[in-house]
Amino acid sequence: MREPFGLRYLLAKTEGRRWAARFWWKVGNLDREIDCSDGGVGKRLRSGLVGGYKLVRKGAAAARKLYRLGRLCLRVGYRLITEGRLRSGRKPTIPAAVDALPIAIEPMPSVPIDPDMPNALRDIEATAPAYRESVRTLMSRYDIVQVYGAGGRLPLIAGTPFLAFEHGTLRSLPFESSYMGQLTYLTYTRARHAFITNADVLGSAQRLELPSYSFIPHPVNEDSLHETPESQALRASLCRELDTDFIVFHPSRQHWEPEVRSPNWEKGNDIFIRGFARFVKDVNPRASAVMVDWGLSVPASRALLEELGVADRVRWIPPVPNALMCRYIAATDLLADQFWLGSFGSTAPKAWGCGKPAMFYLNEDQHRWCFPELPPVLNVRSPEDVFESLRRLHQDPVYMRAVSQDSKRWYQAYHSNELITQKLLDVYRGQAQT
Repeated sequence: MREPFGLRYLLAKTEGRRWAARFWWKVGNLDREIDCSDGGVGKRLRSGLVGGYKLVRKGAAAARKLYRLGRLCLRVGYRLITEGRLRSGRKPTIPAAVDALPIAIEPMPSVPIDPDMPNALRDIEATAPAYRESVRTLMSRYDIVQVYGAGGRLPLIAGTPFLAFEHGTLRSLPFESSYMGQLTYLTYTRARHAFITNADVLGSAQRLELPSYSFIPHPVNEDSLHETPESQALRASLCRELDTDFIVFHPSRQHWEPEVRSPNWEKGNDIFIRGFARFVKDVNPRASAVMVDWGLSVPASRALLEELGVADRVRWIPPVPNALMCRYIAATDLLADQFWLGSFGSTAPKAWGCGKPAMFYLNEDQHRWCFPELPPVLNVRSPEDVFESLRRLHQDPVYMRAVSQDSKRWYQAYHSNELITQKLLDVYRGQAQT
């Protein structure tokens, strides 16, 4: 939800104005759902929605000013009629106890600026006083303000202390000269504390000289991390449909570019596809995979599966909500995540929480500062590694059972919501005392 609508929604919600909150929530969702990908009608419609919102605000402001002007004219007219003159006493003075000066905006650190790009710092400092006051009013209603990624704009406008939550936006974005890069830089460097959820961004945190930061695992909704009658029925359906006895779930976004391998987007899906294809051909022709139809490289992935002769062993599903995703995890034999970055987010922990093996590339050196014990990942980085891990899991039931049990144990010890809650509360208590 974009800022103007989100601000109005939160103001209405914290003031108990339920119908107004519902209205702004609907408007914000409508704005978010408008497809601007083609840059045509959708973009114009979205611009019109924002323009209409601004027009209504300006109209309302003008109406309020006219109303106040009308009342003033009535008062002046009344005095002219009753007294025959306007009082011309001394000009009013501000009482000594009242501070007439506006609250100064704290100086902010410099940002690497591209002269051809908008200036995020100047944009924040030039915020209209009325809007700034609305943001301050909203921020004052919370004991702790925590923002995500580049979301520090509102507390920066209000001058409110805040915490930052990193979710992959600390790798390279703060070092870009774009507007979003500047805003991300300001968010992390001005935060009192940053929660880091990706171990590989430690170097970025040190490069930015963040004043305070700590690692916490990606929190996940644990309500669905178990086998259910629905997941059992889903597995039975997949086995019938694909005539399979071994299912790999690969829900990662399809984005792979061997000639680029950008750390911001790369998933290395081609590495998995090539290893899986060899496993089907050389070891288990009945093996299958479930993949999610999302990402820029979906056409390339489909073409590669056709080229390797295993397209019929893959079922494509649309993006699904978390509860259904966890049902697929519980219904399949293992999860395949990403194969290039060397890190993991919230997908692999869902598999471990379900007691399922997770296969992806993990840069172990980058994660030693985060966990007392590294996770029991099936650590793969090449098609050959993928093939070998799949072969061993399929042919060695004892090994697969041991990995599954170890996955569940590690999740409970080092990644559970109970552990994450305690880490968050420790920081919150410290911030509340300052």
